[in-house]
Amino acid sequence: MGDGRGRALRALAGIRLPTLGRRGARIARREEGAGRVPVTDEPRREAGCIVGRDGNPIPATALLRAARGSFCLLAALAVLSCREVPIWTSAPVPLLQAIAEGRTALVGEWVESGMDLDAPRPLADAGPAAAERLDGGTARPLELAVALDRHEMALFLVRAGAAIGAMAGRLLCLTALEGTPADVEFLHARGVPVDPAAPCVPDSGTVADLAARNSDEMVSTIAALGAVPRE
Repeated sequence: MGDGRGRALRALAGIRLPTLGRRGARIARREEGAGRVPVTDEPRREAGCIVGRDGNPIPATALLRAARGSFCLLAALAVLSCREVPIWTSAPVPLLQAIAEGRTALVGEWVESGMDLDAPRPLADAGPAAAERLDGGTARPLELAVALDRHEMALFLVRAGAAIGAMAGRLLCLTALEGTPADVEFLHARGVPVDPAAPCVPDSGTVADLAARNSDEMVSTIAALGAVPRE
């Protein structure tokens, strides 16, 4: 079938095939009186493909390229929207406040940032409840966790590298009451002496008394570790 007849039949049937784009001519911009001399102080460009201006459909290949570009852009935006972002964006929550609120994940962010867990920090950051249990204007993170009876937070800080120091006795009492035998064994391995007869918070009895309020297994663990001679 000749090309002329094919075009006629397609026109009658309303079929319009994609055609290659044609580059449009640039329109010269001229100021009044400039004649035919090109004017350089104004843009004279009006470039680009004129497909679509005269009613011709845009080629399928061009549409596919545009679609792929849009898809890649949307995919990139989706990845960015799902990207894990820091818990804080401008003003981080103070470390002592995160400990007082039991926000272990946030404390972990501080640990990963290289925060010194043994440096005293402003007690005011922890809120009024902490001020009622601790004296002075500062407190170490582990000291605050033990004072607020946050056993899991205290062990988290120890595992993160916080020095136990003078908090050994109080931490053992708290663990005997709220922890597990494995927790006591962990503290013992970290150098915490396990003495069943050691006194705990006033009116709370001894370590053995608190262990009895926990479980029989805790009592057995405390007694066994207490019988181990210290080097």
